[in-house]
Amino acid sequence: MKREIKFRGKRVDNGEWVYGNVIFCKSGTYILEDVANLDLRPELHRQGLGCGIEDRNVNDRYEAAEYGWEDCFEKFEELLPLYIPIIPESVGQYTGLPDWNKKYIYEGDICKRDVHIFKVFYEDCMWRFITIKGDFDNSFLMPSDLMYCTVIGNTTD
Repeated sequence: MKREIKFRGKRVDNGEWVYGNVIFCKSGTYILEDVANLDLRPELHRQGLGCGIEDRNVNDRYEAAEYGWEDCFEKFEELLPLYIPIIPESVGQYTGLPDWNKKYIYEGDICKRDVHIFKVFYEDCMWRFITIKGDFDNSFLMPSDLMYCTVIGNTTD
């Protein structure tokens, strides 16, 4: 079973939502949009260890790790213009489920089902819900129940 993992966040410059992979750095929080179209793999050597470092006469694993980090940072610098600065508090992960209207549900979304309104969040390795309005018992709400609700907002807007 393939699970789609993606995030969203609000742009720092204009407040619009952007979607993709998130990265947290000392310099800020960023989203890299549409990474499916990028080739992020290192160059591979047909007969070697798989990353081409044997061509540089590297046999020591610590030295190899150093080359790996250097290649990683070079790739990051190449892609840096594609990273979009986002507001860290706005980051939310996709739940993997759509709502009743086929809209993707993300962490931090406010959903409505009948007269009950609840917030979606992630805790202890699972999706959870907290009732905002109504007397809905959260203990009986399953992630699959999200398909029967409607996203009406989120905690960031």
